[in-house]
Amino acid sequence: GDGYYLLASSGMPTQTQTSINFRYREQDIPPGEESFISLYYWTGSEWQKLAITRDMDRNEVAAQSMGEGLYALMSSLEIPLPVQGWNLVSYPVQESRAVSDALRSIEGYYGLVYGYDAADTGDPWKVYKPNSVPPWVNDLYTMTFGMGYWISATEPITWELKGGSD
Repeated sequence: GDGYYLLASSGMPTQTQTSINFRYREQDIPPGEESFISLYYWTGSEWQKLAITRDMDRNEVAAQSMGEGLYALMSSLEIPLPVQGWNLVSYPVQESRAVSDALRSIEGYYGLVYGYDAADTGDPWKVYKPNSVPPWVNDLYTMTFGMGYWISATEPITWELKGGSD
């Protein structure tokens, strides 16, 4: 959705002592992603996810204000990787993406990814290791909807994915 810049008029209380509330139209939310809506604040270098209160009956999201700045409602599919070590997950986005793009939200928190390609009878197990030297070690290039992947997490973390383009 659109971003909104919060700006205080003179004489207003400090904005960090206030809350901010967003309403959204249900038809603007990708199917199946309403429970993943969050409010984000632009820090000047990255989007910071805020702790929110969500009311899906009223299509509202509220959070404590971070002060003046840019705010936006966004949704991400959230896939918990609950253990340090191997986690088996199914890729839920209905489009293929380069492995490095799909795993960007957990960059630095995983060591290896394995996928299985039954169509490749010679070498069905594919691997991706970020920053591998030599780079030809990697033969897993994309993540595909509905396929299973083993991800070796360095700690429990939640993998956040942008939904499909549809």
